[in-house]
Amino acid sequence: MSIQQRDSRTQGDFIFTEDGVEKGKLHYSWVGIDKLVINHTGVPPEFEHHGVGQALVEAVVDFARKKDIKIIPVCSFARGLFREHADWKDLLA
Repeated sequence: MSIQQRDSRTQGDFIFTEDGVEKGKLHYSWVGIDKLVINHTGVPPEFEHHGVGQALVEAVVDFARKKDIKIIPVCSFARGLFREHADWKDLLA
């Protein structure tokens, strides 16, 4: 399992791959230099319910903590995880 980040300064993705197969992607956009919007978390049906989406959101949370960035979870999946994790509330913009 590997999660890679691609960033173009205005937007980016976290991509979950396993054995060379892309199993999910989280897309985000930057708002200034210290906030990002989680726009969409996508996992193909055959990989749903295997923790891929959660792993992608957790990767963004780890990234935000390390870089002192706030998060705006527009994606309904990510928003739901933020509601479940009280320990992530400090990251909300």
